[in-house]
Formats: sequence, C-alpha cells, structure tokens
Amino acid sequence: MSRTDLIQRIENPTQFKSGEDYTLALWARTNKSSHRMKLHLDMTHDGKHDNLAIRSCQVTTRLTFFVLNIKMPDMSAYKFKEEDYVEVQIDVDTTNSSSYDSLAPGEWVEFYLVKLEKGRLATPYVARPLTEEIAECQRYYQIYSTNTVKQVDLRPTMRKAPKISKRPDGNYGYDAELPETPTY
Repeated sequence: MSRTDLIQRIENPTQFKSGEDYTLALWARTNKSSHRMKLHLDMTHDGKHDNLAIRSCQVTTRLTFFVLNIKMPDMSAYKFKEEDYVEVQIDVDTTNSSSYDSLAPGEWVEFYLVKLEKGRLATPYVARPLTEEIAECQRYYQIYSTNTVKQVDLRPTMRKAPKISKRPDGNYGYDAELPETPTY
C-alpha cells in the first residue's frame, strides 16, 4: 500500500466564511513509535485545489491529542462550483518512508473522536444521542466519486431510495427528496 489517508469532504464550501477560525482535533495512536501523520484542510474553488493549513505530527503508542488551527482565507473573489468542497484529510506514513503517507504491512494507526469545529479552541467531544446521530446521517443529497482511486463506499443511509443521476463532472448524484440538485 503506497498511500493511507482518511478523507472527509464537506460539500458547499460557502458555509465557511472568510477570516473565521476553525479547529481540527483528534486522538491518535499507533502500534509503532515511528509513525507520522499529517493533518490538513483543503478547499477546491475556481478549478483549483488549495491546501489551507497543515501540521505534521509524531504518533506513538500512547493515545495523544492533536490539534490543527485554521483561519479561512479571503474567499470574496472565489467562484464556487457545485462540485467544490472543503476537505479534512489525515495522511499517515512511516518515519523512514520515501512516500509521505505509507504504512508497512502489520503497522496501523487508530483515530478517535475526530472533530472539525468553529473557533480556535478544541472543545471536548460529546457524542450526540443515537437517534439524533442517525437522523443527521440520513442524507438528502450526496455525491459519489468515480475517480480511478479505489475507494471504500461509506455513504450514509438516505431518508428514502435516492434518484441517481450522472453529473457533468463524471460523478454520481444521489437525490432523496430535494426538488432539484442543490446549487452553491
């Protein structure tokens, strides 16, 4: 395996405002003492992919808390397209790796309580009641990528059987109850 990433794309980047502070926080540990992980927040706009913030961290066998603070750039001139997004990404590699994010067989890194929140302080993670969490996970609209990268299908349950349509960007849109495809 040459690349190990945990990626969460957040649709509709316009919900993030210029100059606002955000905090990415998580707990992590590994079965080896020689792992690094890279936390970063990326954004797509105007056909570009920007890396907004990055932090490289040493992960050990001890469960450790990591934080990345992000200040959103001035986005007043950005022209967002429907397929644009903000992306939280966690990359993992071995210290002696030539690749910035690879794991050897038998090596692992565990992530716990990953949280992106508004503000500069990482607040304690509080799990929502299960019924509320299930309701939040039942999406009305989602995009499934058709990239050549092998993916694990982690799409959440939708409120009803979705209408599936191919989008202009080659991906598939899953629409469950929206009267039209959302615009951003």
